[in-house]
Amino acid sequence: MQGTGQANLRPRILIVDDHPQIVRILWDALGRAGFDLRAVPTTGTRAVVQARTFRPGLVCMGLTKLDGAFAQRLNHLREAGNLERTPFVLLRRDSAPDAGQTAQAVRAEDRERFVDSRTRVLTSPFSPRYLLEEIRSLLAIRPAAESIESHSRFG
Repeated sequence: MQGTGQANLRPRILIVDDHPQIVRILWDALGRAGFDLRAVPTTGTRAVVQARTFRPGLVCMGLTKLDGAFAQRLNHLREAGNLERTPFVLLRRDSAPDAGQTAQAVRAEDRERFVDSRTRVLTSPFSPRYLLEEIRSLLAIRPAAESIESHSRFG
């Protein structure tokens, strides 16, 4: 999938996920929020090519298990795609969530291994609103209403 419109004026997000339903949900929510989007179904060569040509400001990447193999794919995409400084939102699908685990919670060992100042891990199900808050935080973007209000204040 490729975004349309004024691509160079809107923040760019690369969606890397092999589940078409997840891609559609992200595409709809992020597109409505005004982001320029591209999507690829793999962390392999196609994702690296898209990362290099699209030059996203952020990557949303699906995963089913936070393990060494995933870490290797993540690091390869960051390095080969020239994304070392690019923030990532990792969308963790949990087929059997732990009792008491909230939509935004991540187990401590996962947080230590994968979360840094440029990476967030969200565990499904999560709300599109929460996803947008995390993306805006990583990109340092204020919501439109807040931006308009702050620009209308006088000195």
